[in-house]
Amino acid sequence: MARFERRYSSCKLSIPPTWVAEKSLTAMKIQSPCELLIDQIRDLYSAEELVANAMPELAAISPNSALSEFFTAQRELSLLQKERLAEVGGRLGKEPGGDICKAMKGLVEGGSEHIQLAEGAEVKGLILIAHMNRIIHYQIAGYEFANALAIRLKFEEVETLLGISLQEERASAKALAALSVPVFGAVE
Repeated sequence: MARFERRYSSCKLSIPPTWVAEKSLTAMKIQSPCELLIDQIRDLYSAEELVANAMPELAAISPNSALSEFFTAQRELSLLQKERLAEVGGRLGKEPGGDICKAMKGLVEGGSEHIQLAEGAEVKGLILIAHMNRIIHYQIAGYEFANALAIRLKFEEVETLLGISLQEERASAKALAALSVPVFGAVE
C-alpha cells in the first residue's frame, strides 16, 4: 500500500472537495497530465452511467431478440465498468462522480430522437445499430486515451483496470458488428 501511495501521491488536484455536480469540470483549468487523467475518468464514469440508463429503453423497443439481449448485456457491462471506474478514482484518491459527459449525453439524446422517427422493424433495427455503434466507439476512444495516459504516468493498477474496460468495449463493437450482419442482410 505504501508503494501505491507514493506512486499516486503526485496526483494532486486543484478540485475543491466541495465540488458540486452542477459545476462543469471544463470551467476549471487542467494543470497536469494527472489532472487530465482524473478528468477523463470522470467523463467515462458519467458516460457509463448515461449508457446504463439508456439501455433498458433500447432493449424494450428493439425489433429483434438478439439486439434486445445485446442492449441488456450492455447495461450490465456499463454498470460493471462504472464500478471499475469508481475503483480507479479511489486508487487516485478522487471520486469519479460529479461531472456530466456532454458528448455521451448528446449521443444518447440525439439517438433517442432519431429512433423515434423510425417506422418499421427494419429501419428501427438499423437506427438502433447505428446509435449503439456511435456510443461504443465513443467509449473505446475514451478508454484508449485514458489508458494511454495511465501508461505514460506509470499508474500500473489504473492501466490494468482501464485496459480491461477497453477490451470489453472492443469486444462489444465486434459483437454488435456480428449482430448487424442479418439486419443489413435483410435490407433491399
